[in-house]
Amino acid sequence: MVGGAGSRTGRAEVEEELRAEAFVPGHISGFFQPFLRKDPLRSGSRNCGPCTEAGVRTRVVIRRSGKIEVRINGRRSVAPTSRWVVERLLPEGWGATVNHTADVPVGAGFGASGAGALGTAMAIGSLLGLRREKAIAAAHQAEVVCRTGLGDVAAQACGGLVIGIRPGAPPHGMVKRIGIRGGVDIVCCTLGGIRTSSVLVEEEFISRARRLGGEAMRRILISPSLGGFLRISRWFAEGLGLMDREIREICGIAEGAGAIGASQAMLGRTVFAFCRPAETGRVRRALTDAGLSVLLTRISTEGGRVLRAQ
Repeated sequence: MVGGAGSRTGRAEVEEELRAEAFVPGHISGFFQPFLRKDPLRSGSRNCGPCTEAGVRTRVVIRRSGKIEVRINGRRSVAPTSRWVVERLLPEGWGATVNHTADVPVGAGFGASGAGALGTAMAIGSLLGLRREKAIAAAHQAEVVCRTGLGDVAAQACGGLVIGIRPGAPPHGMVKRIGIRGGVDIVCCTLGGIRTSSVLVEEEFISRARRLGGEAMRRILISPSLGGFLRISRWFAEGLGLMDREIREICGIAEGAGAIGASQAMLGRTVFAFCRPAETGRVRRALTDAGLSVLLTRISTEGGRVLRAQ
């Protein structure tokens, strides 16, 4: 390990490069209540949704000098949240190469930007000897500042089917898990993305999401269960006005084939359906027979974690 941001001493002065790798699960928000405050660390959202075993693996190489380069699935990318994290955590003048391998579609409501930011922060933090809470806070702050998300990072650090009770990064935010009995699969279909950064600056949208999200949070805290989550998510998506006819029809196909329930991921044109394992194959076939591409995953009970550091 080397010293924190600003430090010029330690192992990195001897070694030319330090490497680390992290994995962060995806995250689907079924509903959310935005809170945009002056302090990004206190901003974010109250929300609810599952972390997914499909996520983002991040490999980071840091150097004492050089430029910052980010790649997503092998392609060079602007990746503002990951870049923001690197600039925030590394000492001035240091360089880094960040490689994200995403199992989930980017920009489609799977929390890919949050996963990339948190993986970057955790990997760098493991090399600089930073506390886990500082890495989480940096990733959360990057999402809020770059307007790429509001509540994914806190959930992704926790894992499970997560309720975001209080918005913000540690120590301000608070999350808790919903317990689930028996195994469940998540069958997803993505039709495209919604540009989060553009939606999160629309005052009318934010106001509607805050009102509906407040009621959704009140309901889930009364009925913190998988069934409650699915019912409330559908109610929220319909009320918010993002669920179009095509999304609604796909939800109907999944539920007609035996899914426990289905709704739309926030914010993306993605349908997610929860299924008991005995029904998963039937739901998957019904969706593929309708000409849809399917991503099959499960709830990740583990949050983001460092896989190796050297």
